Amino acid sequence: MTPSQAPSDAPTMHSLALPEVPRVQRPHPATALVRSWIALVALGFFFVREFLPEVLTGEYEDDPRVDFLGSFIFIGIGGVLLLVALSMLATWYFTRFVIDDNELRIETGAIWRSSRRIPFTKVQSVEVYQPLIARLVGLAELTIDAGADRPVRLRYLRRTEAYRFRDYLLARAHGRQVSLADTTGSESLLQDVDADDEVITRIAPGTLIVAALLTVEVFLAVVLACLLIIPPIVMGYGWAAPAGLIGVALSAIPYVNRVAVTQFNYVLARSERGVKITRGLTSLTSQTIPAHRIQTLRVSQPLLWRPLGLYRVDMDLVGMHSEDMEDSGQNGTSILMPAGTRAQVDAALSAIWPHADPTDVATHPSPRRARWFRPISGGTLRYGADDVLVVTASGVLRRTWEYAPHKRVQSVRIVQGPLQRRLGLADVQVHTVGRVVSMVAKHVSPDQAREFALSEADAAVSARSDGTGTELLDSQSSLGWPATSAAQTQPEQATDSQYPDPALGWPGRSAAPGPGLGFPHLPWR
Repeated sequence: MTPSQAPSDAPTMHSLALPEVPRVQRPHPATALVRSWIALVALGFFFVREFLPEVLTGEYEDDPRVDFLGSFIFIGIGGVLLLVALSMLATWYFTRFVIDDNELRIETGAIWRSSRRIPFTKVQSVEVYQPLIARLVGLAELTIDAGADRPVRLRYLRRTEAYRFRDYLLARAHGRQVSLADTTGSESLLQDVDADDEVITRIAPGTLIVAALLTVEVFLAVVLACLLIIPPIVMGYGWAAPAGLIGVALSAIPYVNRVAVTQFNYVLARSERGVKITRGLTSLTSQTIPAHRIQTLRVSQPLLWRPLGLYRVDMDLVGMHSEDMEDSGQNGTSILMPAGTRAQVDAALSAIWPHADPTDVATHPSPRRARWFRPISGGTLRYGADDVLVVTASGVLRRTWEYAPHKRVQSVRIVQGPLQRRLGLADVQVHTVGRVVSMVAKHVSPDQAREFALSEADAAVSARSDGTGTELLDSQSSLGWPATSAAQTQPEQATDSQYPDPALGWPGRSAAPGPGLGFPHLPWR
């Protein structure tokens, strides 16, 4: 066959698709300006305040000493500004990143060079943070958590580009073969919610502000303000009262910023990449958390929130760093929901654990002799488990409920102090990967503690072996729970007069122990 007789559909040099060559990229050129704006503004303010009036009036024109001093100061200020600009420019110029088929590579440093390689399979979460100045110019910071000591930050990218990189990295982390061109970022300036995201709940600004005001911190601030204002007025020194108010107001600024500003415009959504949390008034933070990273949840209700029916939900994550537990707004937070109604909390828990129902878990009280250790809150100590979750509850002034799936439990420990040994009590500690939520079944009978610990250990092994954790307790005897006999129907469960339901609230207490949780009666000692 001659070349002229070649079939028309044969591949040619122009029709062959060449492999895509990874492109070296740099952050946005305005990164240097955004990162150094505070220093530039401070130096500019100093220059205007100290030297501009003299320059305009010409007051020191005839004094050569002042001219020399002024020239020296001007040169010094100019040198500092030049050094700051050059250092930020060098940081931007020598920061490069490459996204290829298998990993993300970030290179930084002008003198001491460093290269960080992050395989897509190691990516735990990706967050987009927009501080105020960067937000005004359409830039965002990309924070990549790969399970190392500290997350990797790319400062700064275009907002849409940061969203596209976030979606691409999370898709590759989940094993999906997608291209960067297939991802589309959010165009909204106020929130990061795509058309494909399912919005679980939104926290209204009014609810957030009321919840922030009804806290112990605000109550103590009001008491302190009264103590600083009333005595000067009574003694005839009313002019000193504003000074105390100013001090209290300045001390309250960090709290208001942490509680109200950073959680403003809160949106909790569910996407194909995990649970997405968007929050922030001046600075916008978008945190995407894969569901498997959430280990435990803690639902709490302060005393002042009960008339409004509000709850707060905190979470423990795999690989959480110390700065994540400080709700500064820049880092990912351990707060799943700052303030919400019971319906909103139930919706959030259902989105994370769709096969679990925390309200149906049968919980059981600790023995009455636990009040020797907890005279006030002893009647609120409860614990229990069902097919999916293990639960502990406690608290009078602040009610708390801790939830953990069996498949997230790492170990179980029984602890008994000398006084507990004398009273026949013990604690059961349920360990998970995290540092925010601590699950402890406090002051339990030793026999119950042993049965509870062994059964929970078996449930954890079974949940991880079947990979689902949705069907664990097939029968009472499968996990070693004591069978409930007629002689054991004298339960140690609380009567309405001993342990009233309002002491615990939600989740509700069942009238009798559920399957696998029948405990014998333990008399007061």
